[in-house]
Amino acid sequence: MEEYRRQAELRGTPGHKAKNWMGSMLFHLSHANDVDQAWASSRTREELDQVVEPFVQAKRQTGQWTQEDEAGYQLYRQETDPKKRTFRVWYLIANPRGLPKEFVQKELEFRWKLFPEKKEETK
Repeated sequence: MEEYRRQAELRGTPGHKAKNWMGSMLFHLSHANDVDQAWASSRTREELDQVVEPFVQAKRQTGQWTQEDEAGYQLYRQETDPKKRTFRVWYLIANPRGLPKEFVQKELEFRWKLFPEKKEETK
């Protein structure tokens, strides 16, 4: 019973929420036909840091950074699999509401590389 209570308490934490949502997203993207798996697997940590760090700083400066974002960011920092790390970046930068237009453009460019078929559908 004690373990059940502990698990129930954990479910409400930002870390658990980030891990759970990111986990389901990672599973979906890993099996999706519209994802460029080769591109996702070939991104280096340095390349991904250059993408994600400006978003992290901007969200922190504008007050949009949440505890779940921080938990997700920590999962990104610990990730060793290049493909999963790429997916975690997309999770962190998706929906850049309230950020300057250049962030929206960067998110779109990243998304079009990750989902090249989706770009074709929007034309």
